[in-house]
Amino acid sequence: ARRRSAPYGSAAAIGAGLVQTGPGGSVLSANVIQDNAGHALVVGNANSSVIANNTIVANGGNGIWATACCGHSTVSPLVKNNLVAHNSGHGIQVDIPSMFTVGYNNFFSNAQGAYGGHLNDLTGRVGNIAKDPLFSSFSADGAANDDFSLRPASPCVDAGNDVLIFGVRSDFLGQTVPVDGDGDGL
Repeated sequence: ARRRSAPYGSAAAIGAGLVQTGPGGSVLSANVIQDNAGHALVVGNANSSVIANNTIVANGGNGIWATACCGHSTVSPLVKNNLVAHNSGHGIQVDIPSMFTVGYNNFFSNAQGAYGGHLNDLTGRVGNIAKDPLFSSFSADGAANDDFSLRPASPCVDAGNDVLIFGVRSDFLGQTVPVDGDGDGL
């Protein structure tokens, strides 16, 4: 499981924040992936993997990119409760046949749109939204001092699905994700 990392400003050959190419079953959770030169998260083989509760912002390519890699021809991860915004590519792009389960994500203001490749637009379905997340502080200037915590009026507060995702119940600060984040009893 990959948790609570902060890939920032990668200069690797492909410029990606995180690359998942190994066997399925991985849990990529509670990461902040910000300001990388290329794609934020590259998924090469993610059968039965979980991509949940991540904040993916201002990367030079797609927020999440699934592509044929390392001899694998399909991927089928669960992509849930992620906030993917202000990336130069799509919020999520799937370039190979897949059985992605995509729900309760916010794909906002990604330069090429929310969804690309083999993935249909899921905005308004399965809890997916495309609204300004209302970060506490975000400048889009490439500075590492942004504050991605959400303001109380954020449309992301209480917008996720609070069913346990293979034990994933924390945010990028390692704090338990509240079931009623705005205190309204709903």
